Amino acid sequence: MNRTEAAVDADFRRFRSMSDGATQRLPNQEPFEVFPSLPDSVLEKMGLLGNVARERLSDEELEQKFVALSLAFTIDATTVKDRCERQRRYRDQTETNLNTELERLIQKANKMQSLCIDAETTELLSALLGQIDIVMKASSHATISSERYGAVQHENRISESVGVMINHVNLLKQQRDSARRQLQYTKRVLQNSNSSETAPAQKQIATTSNGRVITKRRASIATITRPIELSKTADARKITRRTSDLSLRASSLARSSRPNRLELGVDLVKIKEGMVENEPVTNDHNSDDESNQNEDNSSLEDNSLPSVETETAPLSLRYRLLRRFRRLRNHAEERYDKWTEDGTLHEICCFCALMCFSISIIIMANILIEVTSTWPAVISMSWMSKSANLKVVLDKMELNYKIQTYAWGRKGGESKVAALHANVNKNFKIEKNVPYAELWLGTHVNGPSSLKNGDYLSKVITQHPEYLGDNVRKQFGDQLPFLFKVLSVNQALSIQAHPAKKHAEELHKQRPDIYKDPNHKPELAIALTPFEALCGFRPLPEISFFLMNIPELKKVTGDAAEKYKADTVELLKEAFKAIFATPKHVISEQLKKLLHRFQSLDANERKNQLADLIERLYRHYPDDVGCFVVYFLNYLKLEPFQAIYLGPNLPHAYLYGDCIECMACSDNVVRAGLTPKYIDVDTLCSMIIYKGETAKEKIFKPIVEDNCCQIFKPPVADFAIAQIRKMKETLDQDQ
Repeated sequence: MNRTEAAVDADFRRFRSMSDGATQRLPNQEPFEVFPSLPDSVLEKMGLLGNVARERLSDEELEQKFVALSLAFTIDATTVKDRCERQRRYRDQTETNLNTELERLIQKANKMQSLCIDAETTELLSALLGQIDIVMKASSHATISSERYGAVQHENRISESVGVMINHVNLLKQQRDSARRQLQYTKRVLQNSNSSETAPAQKQIATTSNGRVITKRRASIATITRPIELSKTADARKITRRTSDLSLRASSLARSSRPNRLELGVDLVKIKEGMVENEPVTNDHNSDDESNQNEDNSSLEDNSLPSVETETAPLSLRYRLLRRFRRLRNHAEERYDKWTEDGTLHEICCFCALMCFSISIIIMANILIEVTSTWPAVISMSWMSKSANLKVVLDKMELNYKIQTYAWGRKGGESKVAALHANVNKNFKIEKNVPYAELWLGTHVNGPSSLKNGDYLSKVITQHPEYLGDNVRKQFGDQLPFLFKVLSVNQALSIQAHPAKKHAEELHKQRPDIYKDPNHKPELAIALTPFEALCGFRPLPEISFFLMNIPELKKVTGDAAEKYKADTVELLKEAFKAIFATPKHVISEQLKKLLHRFQSLDANERKNQLADLIERLYRHYPDDVGCFVVYFLNYLKLEPFQAIYLGPNLPHAYLYGDCIECMACSDNVVRAGLTPKYIDVDTLCSMIIYKGETAKEKIFKPIVEDNCCQIFKPPVADFAIAQIRKMKETLDQDQ
């Protein structure tokens, strides 16, 4: 391990130790409690801990304990602000330390870029930087989630406390209602007793001494001093109804009107002395109809009871409805007995059964019609499914693809790759700082696709090569011959070319670590948005113009610029090689002079000398020789659905925009500039085709089949692309 790797490893161990120690208390850190709580000793002293709280307490003792508990919570609440502020400081300091260490780690990783000698190490370092960025975001999300969890816990404790209080209040309400019902029932029974009393006076329940009422016993049904004659059915019904009405009225009284023993004694004395005279007395010898009528017409109000006329107006309506319901129930019972005798009920049941049977027949007929209409489609699908290729389409070929996040990709929602992925996966959330560069669909090992069941597409093709079809298997064997991509380019890709098939096999044998595929890589790119690219050499007169009118370019090409006046292919090759042979310090010096001179040019001259493009490339790749290469290659601006074909040995570079790309199943790239990856200038200069062509000649034209379909068929057998559009009339109908 060299010194740089040792330093990085030490920084990582120091960061890991600090991260692991975040959960331990610091030496000078005062102890703290995350949530306030009362000690058990305090609860025990108040009699609210263990079995002590279950003892029956008097009202005064209970009130004292609630006061003590309230005081304890008040004192505990005064420290909440201090504890919250302390926790906030701890949280902010922890986040600051974490971000600081991650930034230092990123700086160390960036310094290691200069030590990367091959493409694989560079890609691993880029992946490491991406993972560090994800860790930073994850730490922020973890902090927010922990705060939300604490808030939910606090809300849960409050809910439990409120539930305890509600249960206590409901218990008090039940006790009050029970006492109220006892009082009202006793008053009603005693009033009815006084109306028909013929026996000697009963023993007085309460006595008066010096103007005070002294109660003898608790008010209950036991206060009835003699049995009441309830042998008659009318009397039983009457007392049952009146008791139910009084119970409903008592439930609507205010909590403050809960009677105590003293008030109950006073009420009983008033009842016994006959002070309540406004309640109408019904005749026990009346018939059932007369008693029912009297019950309906009599008022429920009693002068001896608290008035509920203004508070419980809806309840009075409820009482009437209850009485109506009872009468209707009695009438229904009478009707049922009558219909049972004469057979009317049997006829009604038969009619309902006939209706249900008719409805079921109609529903079954509708279902039969719908199923019958689908039989031809089912039969045709079962017949067609005999084809193996169709079976794959129906059952197998829903694929998962690979997303590549290279540094040159467009970030966030600007990327077509991200937009397409979000459209297919509803749970996918686009992150605005992630460069979504490429979408791969194929069997290549660098980005293999898989089926929904987890099997790789290459495995399925190996097991069922017949899915490829006879023509593909004859030319390419039992493997998928192409690779499909979607690209979203934010900054220029490398100046590159792809070797022909035979040359690719040779390079793979010589350098399998760099050129990993023994296959050629012809490409067809179709723009999805306005797309910029460099493609092929310019016409020789254009290159000669740049060499003569741009002194900085003339400086880096040296004597080749003077020789180039002859406009020959050999001199083009010599001038192109001369750029890459120029020392780096000369390239850097001349680029700075060129950028400085651009500032003094007018708009027309800047356009002629490609000033905007050179400045943009310099921002992304400062002091790179590729900035001068743009004067040799055609600068294309494609409109959506325009295409370029990149055959073997053709120099090119993608600069900006979104496109789809189909190619032979290979990832062989020979690079020469505008990249931090491995550069093989000698191989590139020896293999590329030195032929000048115009920019229009590089636009690849499709074969138009009809108004809706056109086919991009390059001069290779590995792939072709069909573009199918809906006609405007069809689009209008779909909308």
